[in-house]
Amino acid sequence: MDTFSRDHQWTVALPMVWPRPPDQFSFSTLMSMERCPRRWALTNASYPDIWSGYGYPPKAHMSALVGTVTHKALNSISTTLLDVAASSGGNTHLVHVLRQMGGYSSVIRRASDAVLGDLKGNPRSERLLAILRQGLYAHAGAIREHLQNMLARIQFQLEQVPRSPASVLGHGVGALHPGHYSEIRLTAHDIKWTGVVDLLTVTNAGCEIIDFKSGRHEPEHEMQLQVYALLWNLDSRRNPKQTSITKMALSYATQEVEVEAPSKATITALRAELQRRAHNVSLAVQSAPPDALPGEVCQHCGVRQLCETYWSWIRLASGTKSGFGDLQVELRGNNGPTSWSCVVESSNALATGSRILVIGKEVTTNWRAGDRLRILDAPISIAEDGAGQPISTLSGISEVFYLDPRK
Repeated sequence: MDTFSRDHQWTVALPMVWPRPPDQFSFSTLMSMERCPRRWALTNASYPDIWSGYGYPPKAHMSALVGTVTHKALNSISTTLLDVAASSGGNTHLVHVLRQMGGYSSVIRRASDAVLGDLKGNPRSERLLAILRQGLYAHAGAIREHLQNMLARIQFQLEQVPRSPASVLGHGVGALHPGHYSEIRLTAHDIKWTGVVDLLTVTNAGCEIIDFKSGRHEPEHEMQLQVYALLWNLDSRRNPKQTSITKMALSYATQEVEVEAPSKATITALRAELQRRAHNVSLAVQSAPPDALPGEVCQHCGVRQLCETYWSWIRLASGTKSGFGDLQVELRGNNGPTSWSCVVESSNALATGSRILVIGKEVTTNWRAGDRLRILDAPISIAEDGAGQPISTLSGISEVFYLDPRK
């Protein structure tokens, strides 16, 4: 779909049917629902008039793509390492494995192509594929360095605990025998919670859980490990012998942060807490629409164009600064084939009622006086002395959404 075509225009409209609470919770689902129930609901609703994919089509962001590529490449290499360890009785040589895989550059490029391939058919991101591919390739050096640091820790783990050739690589749903497991899913069926552990090591002495992170350390990362510990404790299929946890760690590009393994009392308390929180957010998303919780998180929200609360809230944050911002405007007059004079109705950069000149080249072809638009990620230029009319020349990452004229 062409975002800017009036024949196939993006129009701000709420979903016909709001999503039901999930049947099974994960840590990321809980956090998303708690941060903003409306954001979760708008993201996970069905939009058959836009596309056939799940939820609202997401807009790709380079920082998130870099993290996804890093994680996918790491999983690819670590899985191969574990396979080699299984077939060789625990002896692994990272250099040999990487040579077989074509080296870091080939692995990163394959991971990048796979991540970008998932965006095909996405009407918000498909038009940016060439730009995104170029950006990912430009980040290859940083991704490589990140992978090298993390893989050094995996190599150390493999050397400490030889992996039995008879153990499975996380496939199936049976018990996990001594060995290493990559991307292993744990499920607590009785409380309907699940999660995927990046690297899980089982020994005769206990279990170690390592989660790899591409960003900076956040307190919620430690909470996520606590959830994995709970799942390991409650997953009777994977852990029928109730093997205890001896180590938990968060692995970042430049450091490893150990997290204390929870006691039985902590596990019991955490179980009750997660059930309570899941119950509360399930109730929160059953209203139509659910409550919105505007704040700093809104600037990264992929459905803010649909949220009336957001556009009311940013009026209070209006300032006068150059940079990228969001605009809700009414078109007043055409200043030429590619530019329109507009009145600001809502913005996080300009005061309500102020004027702005919007330039969009082919974007403005089908605009008409009286149209009301919401523009995301609009470049806004304001003279230092405040003189003259602010100007927004829409870029490739800007998005335009028509407001229903009946509203």
